[in-house]
Amino acid sequence: MKRNSPWLRRMGVLFLLVWSLVPLYWVLNISLQTDAQISAKPANYLPPTPSLSNYLSLISGTGELPDAIRRSTVNISVECGVATVVTVLLSTLAAYAFARMKFRGRRILFYSVLATMAFPAYTTLIPLYRIMTAFGLVNTYTGIILVYVSGFLPLATWIMYNYMSSLPISIEEAAQVDGASRMKVLWHVVSRWRGRESSPPPSSRSCSRGVSSCFRWCCRATSRPNR
Repeated sequence: MKRNSPWLRRMGVLFLLVWSLVPLYWVLNISLQTDAQISAKPANYLPPTPSLSNYLSLISGTGELPDAIRRSTVNISVECGVATVVTVLLSTLAAYAFARMKFRGRRILFYSVLATMAFPAYTTLIPLYRIMTAFGLVNTYTGIILVYVSGFLPLATWIMYNYMSSLPISIEEAAQVDGASRMKVLWHVVSRWRGRESSPPPSSRSCSRGVSSCFRWCCRATSRPNR
């Protein structure tokens, strides 16, 4: 089997970098220009006179757009922070139970949780909105946070389950011999383990990135202009 040429791989990587970074650079470029410079032809590929006035107007300016930006920043910070903490906490407890504890129906319940990831998010938009409407959770932090937690909990549980299954059970048995309870073993041994054969799972980063990217659901669940 022939190996791919090094230059072909380099060209592929270069194409992906250009494809990903050029739009980001262009957004940054026009954000540092004035309205006249943005509408100038030909376009300015570098800001003639870089200015932070656009950012300052959004942060401290008055008007509908600056108010909406500041309000959206607070909303997404609260929603992402609370949803990430709750998701990581619940997934840690669930994953430890699935990985270490023996109880009837453990495998069926675990695979049932994972099976929920097979449903596309778009198929749940209308049912979730109707449920939130029935319980009065539309335009509330609680409603959006609950939706985020329920959506990302299966993925976080699966990540934490694989992480905990890779840990040597001998360290937990040693802690239990010393009189530690299950909860103490989980919080003081398993969650702080830094062995060579394993590394802490990126569950919190995955959840926070996923939650912060769900702009479409925010638009559906917060329809009032003051939220």
